[in-house]
Amino acid sequence: MGRLADWPTLSGSNSGGCSFAAVPRPFRSEPPSPSVGFLERARLVSTVARRWDVRVVSVVAGPGFGKTSLLATEWHRDVPPNATQAWLACEPADESAAELCTSVASALDLPATLDLRAILDDLWSRTPSQVCMVFDDVHEIAAGSPGAEWLSTFVANMSSNVHVVLASRDTLPVPLARLTATGDVVRVVESDLVFSDEEVTEFAIRRGVSKSLLDEAGGWPALVELTATTGGSVPLEFLWEEVLHRMGDAQSGLFARFGLCGGGDDEIASALAGHETSIDALVRRVPLVSRTSDGWAAVHPLWQPALRRLVSPSETRRSQVSAASVHRRRGRFSSAMHLFAEAEAWDELFEVIAEAEHRSVNALTLVASHGREAVPMPHEFGRWYRLLPPARRDEPGALLARAIELQARDPVSAADVFRRAAAGFRSVGDANGELAAISREGVIHWWSNDMESLMVLYGRVVELLADGAERAETLAAVGLAAVAHLGGDSAGVLAALANVEATRADRGWLPTVFWLRSVAYRREGELAKAHRELDRVEVGLGLSDPQMHIARLRIAWLDGDVDRVAEHLRGHYDRVAATEDDFLVREAALEAAARVAWLGDVDGARSLLDRAPSVDGLPNPLASVLAAIARAAIAIEEGDEGLASQALREVAASGPAALGTPGGWYWRDRATMVMLRVLVPDVISAWEAEPLNGSHAVARRLAAAFAAVRANDHKLLTEFEWPSSGVVRAHLPRRWVGELVAAVGAAGNAPPEDLMANPEPSNSRLLNSSGLDPVPVLSVSVLGPLSIQLGGNDIVSPLLRRARVRELLTYLAVSRRSRREVISDDLWPDADDPGHNLRVTLNYLNQMLDPQRTSGQTSRYVLATKDWLSLVSEGSITVDFWQLEHHLDRAEEAERATDVNLALHHYAAALPLWRGEAMCDVSYSAWADPVRTAIRSRYVAAALRAGELWLGAGSFAESG
Repeated sequence: MGRLADWPTLSGSNSGGCSFAAVPRPFRSEPPSPSVGFLERARLVSTVARRWDVRVVSVVAGPGFGKTSLLATEWHRDVPPNATQAWLACEPADESAAELCTSVASALDLPATLDLRAILDDLWSRTPSQVCMVFDDVHEIAAGSPGAEWLSTFVANMSSNVHVVLASRDTLPVPLARLTATGDVVRVVESDLVFSDEEVTEFAIRRGVSKSLLDEAGGWPALVELTATTGGSVPLEFLWEEVLHRMGDAQSGLFARFGLCGGGDDEIASALAGHETSIDALVRRVPLVSRTSDGWAAVHPLWQPALRRLVSPSETRRSQVSAASVHRRRGRFSSAMHLFAEAEAWDELFEVIAEAEHRSVNALTLVASHGREAVPMPHEFGRWYRLLPPARRDEPGALLARAIELQARDPVSAADVFRRAAAGFRSVGDANGELAAISREGVIHWWSNDMESLMVLYGRVVELLADGAERAETLAAVGLAAVAHLGGDSAGVLAALANVEATRADRGWLPTVFWLRSVAYRREGELAKAHRELDRVEVGLGLSDPQMHIARLRIAWLDGDVDRVAEHLRGHYDRVAATEDDFLVREAALEAAARVAWLGDVDGARSLLDRAPSVDGLPNPLASVLAAIARAAIAIEEGDEGLASQALREVAASGPAALGTPGGWYWRDRATMVMLRVLVPDVISAWEAEPLNGSHAVARRLAAAFAAVRANDHKLLTEFEWPSSGVVRAHLPRRWVGELVAAVGAAGNAPPEDLMANPEPSNSRLLNSSGLDPVPVLSVSVLGPLSIQLGGNDIVSPLLRRARVRELLTYLAVSRRSRREVISDDLWPDADDPGHNLRVTLNYLNQMLDPQRTSGQTSRYVLATKDWLSLVSEGSITVDFWQLEHHLDRAEEAERATDVNLALHHYAAALPLWRGEAMCDVSYSAWADPVRTAIRSRYVAAALRAGELWLGAGSFAESG
């Protein structure tokens, strides 16, 4: 049997040093069609088929051993019912954890924004269905890189229904010792892939060629295939003598240059030829060339030695520069950079760094309209920096690339590197390069509210403008506006940017200009104007940007669209997480945490807080404010206002975000005026004299109203003018919404009906009409025999023996809120005056629940208006039916978000609530049948689903 050592000139990867993975790879997320020569490999197919029985199959062998063809052959064979298969051909870009995560999610048909945990949870949630993920070309992911760490974590933590195939030319960058020790790994190596003598004989018979013709191939699959296809006795000589000779000198030279440049499409082929041509004309009937449906061709590495004989090193370099120039023009910067590096075209490489920098993160905005490759990520700049020879890594362009990568995780250190880059550009008279470094250093100082450093940079920009640097004109205006922005000076922002469009504006800065204007208007409560500025970005420039999206959400929150905003903020966090920029990721996580906590989702808020990365050495007022809001809202939801006050005071009373300082405007902008007025009233004196407009004036009225609730000021509550329900919810945490509704409603000032219908505005401090004394908690259980407790004690009342009293309470417990005429018709369908019956029964119910209530006093548990009846759905009432629906709803939301751990948390809370047949005390009532059937079906489905998830996690006790 032949061995790799028999073919020394072809061993290893990428012979000759050409980086083929630098260009877009064919078959990125689907297997190629298998070569017919490998369809007979029954023995190995059987080995790889064990992927459904083991956790990991490892296939490691050099090029030409048929790894990909073997896996492609096996792809559709013996797939279990309902199984999922996903294919990913790895690329150098996958050294980035974010890039690999996005690629894996896409290969699995999941949202590209999911993080590693969410992907693992989704795969776990598919239990008991099986999942197989094939990672081909894993050698493209360097050991020790973030991508290798990501893949190692994926393999180590995947659930038992997930199986992975790892194919590589070199040693895998994934540790498998633990899984090997438990018998969960099958290894396929080069000696397994080489054809045995018997297999070569069988192969020759099937292909109709002489066995002796194949002997010299040494069992190497690619050469056996090539020999059988060509009928030649010496395949390598065939590549040289036959295929290339038949092409003719001109065509074979072009093919050689094309192959040595990593392949390409018609445009690259034409650039190399010097005239218009096509890859179809170039590679038609050429063996060992892969093609994709979108017009890309790649030449197999086995061609390399033969092609290098045809082209001189200098001609190879010229061709690589030509191909790289096409990639650069098309925005495929990584592909261009690798070819420029192969050609040692360092000046061109520096030009691409400058061009990519200008197109990527432009100070504030991540413009994503140019396509994925056209907007390089920070890790790509770092990879380009490492392509440079050590002797050129101190040049300003190299320092700029290094600092961009560093900025994402260590902005303080990056600021120093940006300063060095700016000094280097200045020494060689490159004004645009210096401005690029200055603008990025300025972002870091802006993040930390360092106005002194910003003013130093602004002074240098003004000097460059005076020297005639055109790009400095817009940057000078933006810099001045940024300083005003940090000072909370909206008028200063608008004045600095008033004439930008009339100047020779650098269009790359216009999104920042409009963003700054929008924030200035929003800070003054002028929400319509704030929206219009963002419209100018999206309509006028045709740009889409995460920062613009979150600016829209911040306006929408103040407008009262709180539920949609909270939902979109979660998605915004997922998208920003893929940028690998710790500062932006932290801000997105904290913003989402603050808003979901505000609406009562404590578990979701804590999860987001846990995922917010720290950014050492970089003080940031907004991050401090958002974290304080999230922690305070969680504490309020859990009934600990003392802890909430402490969380707010630590930030609002001192430091760069203290009220009365330039950074204090963040509190007002995040709708916390009511919270601060109630919990830290001594620190908001600076607001009392401020002229507040628009949405902020509404916030001041709400703060005064809620303070009146706490002071039991009935006169102010009676005169209070209700805003829309969404605006109320935007300015008051969920528990306080219920408190305001109860108190103002008790004063005879009815709240908006949709605010009263707001599901679960839980509140532990329900007020009655006579004062602020907390009321006993009423507990109603209908998931089994009716059970009613008041203050922890069973209600003992002769009124409880009345069947209609029990039925009305059960009705309100499951419907939450209904119109009086609907309740009357459902409970007394045959009565002549069902409304009278309802009034009598309601009076009995109120006497039973609230025996201390005096005549004319509002019930503390039943909210009655002219047309509607409802239980006061707050912390003073608990209903097991509501709790069950809440946990089932949250579990379903968690599963849609692929957060399996959170889903199991809610399933575990929901399942014990069922004590028997729901609403069994009213089994005779027709209205109860569909409600009972629906909740029973949901409960059974949830129990089965929870069992599947626990089985997938290996928790057999829970699944039983």
